[in-house]
Amino acid sequence: LVNHGIGTSLLEDLRHEIEEFFKLPLSEKTKFGIRSGEVEGYGNVTRLEEKLDWGDRFFMIINPIAKRRPHLFPELPLSL
Repeated sequence: LVNHGIGTSLLEDLRHEIEEFFKLPLSEKTKFGIRSGEVEGYGNVTRLEEKLDWGDRFFMIINPIAKRRPHLFPELPLSL
C-alpha cells in the first residue's frame, strides 16, 4: 500500500498475524469457515484451467462496520 497513510509497522503486524493464522491446524482454521450463503470467512479456492490450482483464503469485510460478521473476529477493534 502506497500513499494511504498506513504505517509500515501496522502492515508488518498484519502480515505476521495472517501468516500465523494460516499456520494453524485445519481444525482451528475451519472454526472461521465460510457459512452457507456467505462469501466471508476461511475456505479454499479451486480453479480448473489447464492445471488444478488450489489455495487457502480468508476473506472478510471490515468497513462499513454494519457489514462486519462478528463471528469471524469478535475482538476486531472498531477503529479498523
